[in-house]
Amino acid sequence: MFVRDLKPGVFVSELDRPWLDTPYMFQGFLIQSESDIEELAKYCECVFIDELKAQPEKQTKGPQKQPKVRLESVPEPGHGTAGHRVILPTVDQKAFRGKTSYPDKQSAEKELPFATEARQAATQILDSVRTVMEKGLNLDVDQVQHAVEGLRESIIRNPDALMFLSQLKNTKSSAYDRAINVSVYLLAFGRYLGLSRDELSDLGLGGLLLDIGKLKLPVDLLEKKSTYTPAEHALFKKHVVFGESMVENMSGATEKVREMISQHHERENGSGYPNGLHGKDLSTFGKMAAIVDCFEELVIERPFSRPLPPHEALQLIKAWGGRFFHPALVEHFIQCTGVYPVGSLVELTTGAVGIVVSQNRKNRLQPRVLLVLDSRKAALPSPKVVDLLTDRENEFGLEYEIGRSLEFGMYGIDPNDYYA
Repeated sequence: MFVRDLKPGVFVSELDRPWLDTPYMFQGFLIQSESDIEELAKYCECVFIDELKAQPEKQTKGPQKQPKVRLESVPEPGHGTAGHRVILPTVDQKAFRGKTSYPDKQSAEKELPFATEARQAATQILDSVRTVMEKGLNLDVDQVQHAVEGLRESIIRNPDALMFLSQLKNTKSSAYDRAINVSVYLLAFGRYLGLSRDELSDLGLGGLLLDIGKLKLPVDLLEKKSTYTPAEHALFKKHVVFGESMVENMSGATEKVREMISQHHERENGSGYPNGLHGKDLSTFGKMAAIVDCFEELVIERPFSRPLPPHEALQLIKAWGGRFFHPALVEHFIQCTGVYPVGSLVELTTGAVGIVVSQNRKNRLQPRVLLVLDSRKAALPSPKVVDLLTDRENEFGLEYEIGRSLEFGMYGIDPNDYYA
């Protein structure tokens, strides 16, 4: 629905752009006055509305046409159930490709303990980074790079292990989880593109330090659970400039790392910040950081908004490609993560429910899934892994295929319960 057509009493459930580009901290809010509409119009042209959450007594009389923005993609022949949409590449897949090949060196299951160790090391490093910065001391980048190397090597051996861990609640600090997750997805992104080891190191380091400027912001501002005022939003956006200054003279932070920090909130159409740069002025690593940063913002659990299932987050990012993100890189990222990223909760067409535990590089529409509930939604005595590429039917002759993605926590399923 166009913002200009909104009326007080309407509940806005989604925006036509990433939430982190706006002062709205809640993913969903009620339009209470004309001034709310005027403020929203500064950031959006169209929005999703939720008729069930509206307040009818505040709406104008008579029937209201309220078309929702629809996110469409074209099904691949031979895949997907009737009415089920999948995301597929529509642009040149050779763009941005490097020359390095990274075949999987071991299974995701065998890589899991090494991935866990690498993630724990990164968490400890981030803790020391916070302490150093709070004391006004110089950051030892070599120490941070050592943590990045651990993440990088795990991603090179098999990216699925760390990507699975990124869907779990790993630390007591959501800020740490977010930084590590961004680093992990950027490393996996670079691996998929065939970038060199040095370039992967830049991506990993940039991911860990992407929001380092937030250490300069008031804690009350970062923990606020309501819409920012214009002044608060302006202050929040300064974390990019603060981050730039913090790494400006940092030895070991390359130009590519600095570009990631300075450009991860810039957008293809020039609507981003802090400099309103357009796509032609943005670096490839800056464009990649913008995509991954937005994806993580959509899927991470926060106290003031529900996390989206990864599949839904990818649908939104695909819809925003071209306007806010580079479309070819968006397609590459979707191919990198798979339509159903590792850690996703899915329901098969048989009715069984499971967790995506690894991707099939040959066909990312057919990942390996750990089944935890049977077709009646009863817990399986012994969860089992099915490979949708090779395990085509269950014991009753019904074909295994993903029917839909599910909300995190649906049916009481917590991936942590199945992680060992």
